[in-house]
Amino acid sequence: MWQRIRDPLRESAFAQSSLVALFSSYLGLIRVTTRPVPGSVEEVGEYAKIEPLILALWHGQHIAAPIAYPGGRQLVALFSR
Repeated sequence: MWQRIRDPLRESAFAQSSLVALFSSYLGLIRVTTRPVPGSVEEVGEYAKIEPLILALWHGQHIAAPIAYPGGRQLVALFSR
């Protein structure tokens, strides 16, 4: 059954928009409920003062980079296996 509905679901604009909205809401929830580690920069606006900026995230948490990274700056990512 999944194979029959998978392709039409993947091509559906409604399904894509719903997933994007759900994922965006989830990231917003993470942003609101996550507290900074003591000794880290406490406000995102303070990142703009630091040059160059190195942002470290825990393994598997790279998906949260848009929450922590300030916009308008060049981003280079480094991943390990």
